[in-house]
Amino acid sequence: MRLLKLPAALILLMGTVLPTGGLGVSETIPGPIPATVLHIIDGDTIVVRARIWLGQDLDTLVRLDGVDALELKVRCPYENRLALKARAFIQTRTTDGKVVLHNIH
Repeated sequence: MRLLKLPAALILLMGTVLPTGGLGVSETIPGPIPATVLHIIDGDTIVVRARIWLGQDLDTLVRLDGVDALELKVRCPYENRLALKARAFIQTRTTDGKVVLHNIH
């Protein structure tokens, strides 16, 4: 099993940002958390299933930290081609469907 180490990931799901008492303060989970890629949305966002506890899996959006790819729903044909290339790059990096999440916040 080949695992892809992403430099960092930001889980974008209500309930995963854990307040620590003050407004705007959140907790970071260092990982590693193995996950299975369910769907690649674009070049910087994927949907994964992560095991969060014994027998409990969570399907969630993951935004790749430090990556800002073009959106697929753009009108400019040139930008659309670039967005498709960015998504294809993520697809080639996750061909076995496994990733490891680090620095989740």
